[in-house]
Amino acid sequence: MDRRGRSGAELLGCNACVLSDRRIAFPEPTSESDPEGKLTAIMAALQQRHVEVITTPYGNVASLGGALRCSHHPIVRVSELTSY
Repeated sequence: MDRRGRSGAELLGCNACVLSDRRIAFPEPTSESDPEGKLTAIMAALQQRHVEVITTPYGNVASLGGALRCSHHPIVRVSELTSY
């Protein structure tokens, strides 16, 4: 919890897949997955900041647990190999 009483899940806000600095993929919000409209509000806030928001139907997959970020591997990984 932070000092305002928000839990870690509330601070995280969503489970999305960042595709670039101006593009993000979200599971399509439904009345079951987003009953309070929080995901929809996050998506709208990103769009106001000129981030392209892509949605995809994901309810059947997400019902097994997790969502986009949990079910993919990073597309690009930038790292430097260290010799031991």
